[in-house]
Amino acid sequence: MPTTRPTTPREARDSLLAGNRRFLADEPIGPNRGLDRMAALARGQEPWATILGCADSRVPLEILFDAGFGDIFVVRVAGNVASSETVASIEYSVEVLGTPLVVVLGHTGCGAVQAAVDNGRTPGRIPALLRQIRAAIPSAETTIDQAVEANVRHQIQALLDDSSDLRDACDDGRIMLVGAVVDTATGEVRIVDERSSSEG
Repeated sequence: MPTTRPTTPREARDSLLAGNRRFLADEPIGPNRGLDRMAALARGQEPWATILGCADSRVPLEILFDAGFGDIFVVRVAGNVASSETVASIEYSVEVLGTPLVVVLGHTGCGAVQAAVDNGRTPGRIPALLRQIRAAIPSAETTIDQAVEANVRHQIQALLDDSSDLRDACDDGRIMLVGAVVDTATGEVRIVDERSSSEG
């Protein structure tokens, strides 16, 4: 965990991955989790990473990355889908809060992705969510693991396609866009896609 806030996209990516390595080694330092940190943040926040993750209860992001209050701007929705609402939240984190890193994080065994692969009947508004995931699945023979990774890549591209602000921030090196998958059995995070300018 950095003692100072990472300011470049690569510093932020490396800090995030270092936190995951501490978690995997069962040597977390549990930074920035005290009441003093919470009180200090009442005056404002400066997170150094933004993560669009799945709502699944098995992937608590601050724990997986050994982070604390105010470190990560978290946006969670089933299937880590880049809907208009999640895109707007990420734009806020980048343009207003200045986070230099945006991660789309999928996970093995994702129920939303499995439902999209199975293409069965679902209740309520769930079909609208699954349509956004189904667009990422290359074929009916795609395995769940392949579909999870394809969905991560698809949602990164959706961020770039749907937001000129995020596209410009990536092009000019203010942010790095990273796609990753976490193994729900081990907690290990694996990068599967990375978008950045040469300056990032």
